[in-house]
Amino acid sequence: MLLTTQQIYSAARGAVRYEETERGLLLHRFTREQQETYRLYAYEVKTEARREEVLRYHRNTSSSAGIKLVFRTDSRSLTVDADFESANSRKFFSLNVFADGRYIGSIDNCLDTELPEIYSTVELPVERGCKSFDLGDGSKLVTVFLPFNCITYINKIELDDGSSFEPVRLDKKMIFYGDSITQGYDAVRNYNRYAHKVAEALGCEEYNKAIGGEVFFPLLALHKDDFEPDYILVAYGVNCWRVGDVDIFERKCRDFYKNLSLLYPNTKIFALSPIYRMDAEDYPNPGLGRFELFDERIPRLTQEAPNVINISGIDLVPRESRLFADGYLHPTDEGFGHYAANLIKKLTPYL
Repeated sequence: MLLTTQQIYSAARGAVRYEETERGLLLHRFTREQQETYRLYAYEVKTEARREEVLRYHRNTSSSAGIKLVFRTDSRSLTVDADFESANSRKFFSLNVFADGRYIGSIDNCLDTELPEIYSTVELPVERGCKSFDLGDGSKLVTVFLPFNCITYINKIELDDGSSFEPVRLDKKMIFYGDSITQGYDAVRNYNRYAHKVAEALGCEEYNKAIGGEVFFPLLALHKDDFEPDYILVAYGVNCWRVGDVDIFERKCRDFYKNLSLLYPNTKIFALSPIYRMDAEDYPNPGLGRFELFDERIPRLTQEAPNVINISGIDLVPRESRLFADGYLHPTDEGFGHYAANLIKKLTPYL
């Protein structure tokens, strides 16, 4: 039994629209207006290098970060056929399948490969994959995690003929804004991303608007989704350390939160300061002071947004290089485990 486009979309958490293309079904995490904001902004910037950077962000909006299919079925088998295309600098990927919380298997290019200790820049082929999974007998809840770093074109989702199919959705919704860490760099298994773990702990569907390399982008916070989220978490800052000056950082940070607060006045917005980057001492930013001062600067800049709750992120991940895929910034799967567990503890009192 081949699932129709409408059936697939009905089971897609984290997707706000879909597009049927020659390469397959594309599930989008950004609205058309949000996505176009990046493309239009690219032609307003002053330098060619910056224009190319923003166009890369625009391309990354089509990646499937945070999107998963969740449905109940009595089918014993599940076949997934998808075409994968790299959307950013990460060239490893995995699509992960679970049944009743039990890991079943993956379509990937990395899980059977011995990755180096520093694996963030490993180059592996990203291409089409088709695989059948044995889900076991009886009715079960199936979850298919799409890759955080690929544009995923779904060619086929197939169940046994005559089997049942029931999409399973959650009432609560949570939007995540941020940079590469919130998008998922560098989880080898997508279900280990901190954003997924946090949304799951809060009983929410995850809507991921994060883009690798991004800083506070006030224009993005002018375009809302067609639902009212229960929670929003914003996690920018690590890239602000290396680019721009203090005045630009403060203006963009202040305007982003003001815009977002006006867009969603009844939603709790968590302003998360960045986790510590292990190379901060090697690349000082005199204007911003010590990296830890983000914990003081961001709360000051959110004062005009009344529904913002500030959360310190500086110590969410222990300062051990082995917990970072590049040795200094992007968490490994284990690093994300610390990130999520510690963040959930900090969010719990405000729920």
